[in-house]
Amino acid sequence: MEGRQKNIEGFRLDTASVKMTLNQAPSHVSGLLMSGEGLEFIEFVERYPSIMLKMVTFGVASAIGQVGTYTAIWVCHIYQLS
Repeated sequence: MEGRQKNIEGFRLDTASVKMTLNQAPSHVSGLLMSGEGLEFIEFVERYPSIMLKMVTFGVASAIGQVGTYTAIWVCHIYQLS
């Protein structure tokens, strides 16, 4: 069990990567505002409100697929080491 615990610890998030990601958010928002793409997106959603459900569904399906993929890689990695 000790070997598995060591491998699990390698997958923890470090605060530096989280801070870097959060620090980039204002530049993304300002880019949307300055380019006008944010307003175009809002107008598009107002014209086609059903697109939001499709976008959310796509996002959730994508997230579930990524979790499945990385879980499979992680499990194969664990069993390869044991």
